[in-house]
This record gives sequence, structure tokens and C-alpha cells, in this order.
Amino acid sequence: MKKRNIVLSTILAGTVFSVASVGIARAEPRGGCGAQGHHTSVQEGHMGHDGFGHKFKRLNLTEAQRDQMFEIRYAQKPAMRSKMKELHRARQALREAATADNYDLRQVQTLAQAQAKTLAEMIVMRTETRHKIYAILTPEQRQQLSQMREHRGGHDESRRDL
Repeated sequence: MKKRNIVLSTILAGTVFSVASVGIARAEPRGGCGAQGHHTSVQEGHMGHDGFGHKFKRLNLTEAQRDQMFEIRYAQKPAMRSKMKELHRARQALREAATADNYDLRQVQTLAQAQAKTLAEMIVMRTETRHKIYAILTPEQRQQLSQMREHRGGHDESRRDL
């Protein structure tokens, strides 16, 4: 019974991380034609479909701020893509371990820990990007952003936007 609970817990953890990784995948900055074929234009104030565009468009960013934001967001893209590949490989390995003839609990635990580590690294990368973008805002723009959050009622603090 105890082994069954461990197996179920491991599968549940894998599922949670998989669901969370979907959010991270959507958080990956896109330029040009993104994964879903949507064209994004930073110069027009649109930053893709990840929560940045609508908010920052209302902040009346200067061209220099838009350029900085572009550089910040796209500088992380190769590293984020690499992490997404790692996450995909970890999920695939867990699926294979779950259906293996000889189930190896230690292997599953190791794979789950590797997946969790990769996901944590992606969250840190995303948070660093948010911080860098927040740092380029003027005090007035930060205040306006704060007011937009309050107006929203704080219901979606887990979203990817600032």
C-alpha cells in the first residue's frame, strides 16, 4: 500500500509539473511568428500573448523603453528554449518509466527531481526577466502598473505579467 502511495504521489507530482510547464511554455517570449503563428510587433507596443502587451501599451512606453524591453525579453529566449527541451525530455522519461516492465521507484524519483529542478530554473529565469523589465519603468509607470493590478483586484497574481 505504501509503495502504491509513493507511485501515485510521483505520478501526481509529474502531472502538476507538466501542467505548470504549459504555463511556462506560454510565458516563453515570442517574436515574429510565435509557436501559434501569431505575429507580434514590439514597436507597436504589442509584446505577444503573454500578458505584457495590453498592460505596457497603457503605460505609454518610450521607444527606448520598448527597445530595452525587447532586448531583455529576447535575451533569455535561447536559454528558455533549452530548458523547455530539458523539461520535455524529463516528462518523456517519466512516461517511459511509468510504463516500463520493471518499475524503478528510485529512477522515477530521480527523474521527478530533475524535472522539478528544470521547472524551478525556468521560474527563476522568468522572474529575473520581470524584474529587469520592472526596473526600466519610471516611478509614474510603476505606480500606474500598481493601480492596474489593484483595479484587477489581485485575483490573478499567479499570471505572468508584472
